[in-house]
Order: sequence, then structure tokens, then C-alpha cells
Amino acid sequence: MLTPDSIVPNPANPQSYNRFSYAYNNPINYSDPSGHYAVCFQQGRATDDEVTALSQICQELADSGAFGASGVYEVFENTEDGAIEALEWLAMMLGEGGELYGVDEPFVLVGFSWGGGAALEFAKLLDGRINITIDALVTIDPVLSGREEFGREFVDIQNVTIPENVDSAYNIYATEDAFGILRPFDQGEQNIEGALNVAMADTNHCTIAYESCGGIVPQQESSDSPINQTTLSYVKTWLDFLSFSGEW
Repeated sequence: MLTPDSIVPNPANPQSYNRFSYAYNNPINYSDPSGHYAVCFQQGRATDDEVTALSQICQELADSGAFGASGVYEVFENTEDGAIEALEWLAMMLGEGGELYGVDEPFVLVGFSWGGGAALEFAKLLDGRINITIDALVTIDPVLSGREEFGREFVDIQNVTIPENVDSAYNIYATEDAFGILRPFDQGEQNIEGALNVAMADTNHCTIAYESCGGIVPQQESSDSPINQTTLSYVKTWLDFLSFSGEW
């Protein structure tokens, strides 16, 4: 069953003081916590509807079947508001009458850059609060640095480890610096305990996601430039492996 929410997400909304309010005052009993869906957290300061490398990667994964036959997923900002919206979306989709009620397929969590940091925070947020298993956590050069300073952090992570509610975690990271003046914001976590950490040779924080950068700074702007197909292939191959090997 659900564990009561320990935060008041929106003091202006009276329902926020109900500690199950993110579930629309209708706590969910999960008979099987695995679901046929994915949550993706945007990179940098991008809004949830902007076209970015992250949104393109998630769309490609959905189209390829990596998120299951239905390809149901949603993109959220890497902020506290984005995390609250993700919780509400999960409650709506998995609750009785929701599109994903009663399904038994994998739940995938994906994030790039600050979105990767948000994905790690979101996994920790879910751990012990909601009886749900994250079958696959995918982080692409995830950045935790600067999230607190810029008001984007919603869970404090002291030690970067994969929580117990995650079955499998895949962290793909860049091997080179991208923007020295932004250090350490351009340096993803390279050694996440409990994850399969894979180095993408000859990439930096920008080129790990984009085919060509041309001065793009992921922390400051979004871009609909073509994505790095090698990174996409790495992630898709790993998700396919989990599927074919019976991991989910």
C-alpha cells in the first residue's frame, strides 16, 4: 500500500495537506507494481514540451518498442513541480480506470543531464513511499551539481547509489569535459553504485546526446538538433537485453 507523503507540495491548495493528495485523494493499491510506461526527465532548463535530445531519445525508444507495445510515456521538467506532476501522472495512469491499470509490463525511468539527476532523485523519492518497482533506470551523463543552487533539487542525495526499488540501472557517461567555464555542471556522475556504468568514448556532456553541438549548452537551452544515434543504440540495446533475458 502507499506510504503517506511527507511533503506539502503546494501550500495554496488545501488538498496538498492531505498526505495522499498527489493521488487525487484516492490512494492506489498496486496488485502488481510493474507497469507499461516510462517517465522521462528533461535536460537543463527545458520545459516539459520542448524538443530536446532527451525528448527525442524518449520518443525514439517509445517508437522502437523499448517502452513496451503501447509506448506510453510522459516527459517532465527536472524540478520539484515536475516531480509532483510525475507522481500525479503515475497515480492517474495506474489507478483504477486509468490507461495502465492492472498491466504487467516494465516501468522505465530516463533522464539526461540535470534530468538524469532528477531521475536519481525521483527514484529515491519513490523508494519507501509508493509500492512500485522501477524495472529500468537509465541516466545519460546525469548531473547533480547545481540542482540545489538553481532551485531544481527535490530530494537531497548525499551518496549517489541506486535505491532498492530499482531492479536494473544503466548509467552512460561522457569521458571528456565540454565547457570548462561551467565546471562542474558539465560533468556527469561516472560511478553510480549499483548501476552498470558505461563510458562513451570521445564524447562530452553535449556530444553524448547530440550528433553535433555547435556551441549548444544543455544547461541553458534546448535544441531539436539530431541526437547521437550511438547513445540511443546503447540505451535501446540494454533495454532490449533486459526484455529478452527475462529481467522483466
